[in-house]
Amino acid sequence: MGVDLTLHRATRASEFRASVGDLLVGFEPAHVAALTEMSRKVPGSQVTLLGAWSRPPNLYVHDPYGTSTEYFRACFRRIESVVVLLSRKVER
Repeated sequence: MGVDLTLHRATRASEFRASVGDLLVGFEPAHVAALTEMSRKVPGSQVTLLGAWSRPPNLYVHDPYGTSTEYFRACFRRIESVVVLLSRKVER
């Protein structure tokens, strides 16, 4: 998809530590529940559901691993569009 992930490193959710003011984004309601619990310990952090920001809203973004190329691309486009939108809002 043309995204350079050279510097990206995966982190297990159990090893992730949020920082003050972080925006934590989940892909499904179970993620948001776990992130909300984590955010209670971090002042100024916020939690949101990625799909709530997509148009049309889709509150559950299914993991595309093992699905068709068509679904993977549709999922990528949805994620990319929301990341761009949220990035613009955070920059303000």
